[in-house]
Amino acid sequence: MRLGDLLLTDEDRAEAPGAFARIRRDPALAPLVAERIARVRGWIGRVEEEPPPARQPLDGPHTAGPRHRPPAPPHPEEPAADALVFAETAEAARAHHRRRGIPARASADSLAELGRQARLYRRSSGGRFGIDTPGWLLRTWTGRIVTLGRLQAEHLSPGAVTLHIPESGPLHPHAVDESLAALGEPGGWARWFGEPPRRIECHSWLLDPALREALPAESNILRFQRRFEPADGAGPDAPADEDVVYFVFGVRPPVDLSTLPCRSRLQHAVVERLLTGGHWHARRGVLRDRP
Repeated sequence: MRLGDLLLTDEDRAEAPGAFARIRRDPALAPLVAERIARVRGWIGRVEEEPPPARQPLDGPHTAGPRHRPPAPPHPEEPAADALVFAETAEAARAHHRRRGIPARASADSLAELGRQARLYRRSSGGRFGIDTPGWLLRTWTGRIVTLGRLQAEHLSPGAVTLHIPESGPLHPHAVDESLAALGEPGGWARWFGEPPRRIECHSWLLDPALREALPAESNILRFQRRFEPADGAGPDAPADEDVVYFVFGVRPPVDLSTLPCRSRLQHAVVERLLTGGHWHARRGVLRDRP
């Protein structure tokens, strides 16, 4: 695939070729990249196996040495090196999509997750190029996650799907309806993964009931939340405060909450709850039956 098809911003398209060339010449990073490329290629197509957790890197510390020695600090180009790994393996991931019958548009939108993550990393790192979510991208590159318009759908097991909400604009109800309709189309998901989705879940902080106290009833987030009923026995997860701050403000901790610019009701609510000792939690819900 062309690099320009994977990266979404002009900044990333302009910077990536030079960064990748430096990495290929770097004696410390070149073998690391080759190892990670092989690891990603080995995972492509293994949709029935649970890949490493989304937050986990592709491997452990890449510096060798006695156990009592602290690991070396990350190489300054390593976030760009991980971006190179997924750029180099994107064509193999797209070929897997073709073999499964996933349409070209859905395939391209799915692999553009590399560009979304690069954009988020640039925002949270003060303008650097790269990615800091290789574990998440690995889940996408296996073929488990397919972008269907506004939502991403992940194959959990035959007949079971979980939804993800990428940062790609407002969560308009009409766009959500279109994604759910695409998920249920004959010859779609059932053809790609062997069975139609019978149970559709979502596990997200956007389902936190505390949002009902902060947002108007007809907000897009609460309209999305009302599509789901709590999963059996599913209480709140451990606090997801860091994730919420990252997705709402685009910064990673540590951060002085009092300095965050609050321009929306959601931003005000997030900061106010945290400053007063409260927390935000991810919740698991099951899509309600649709008429």
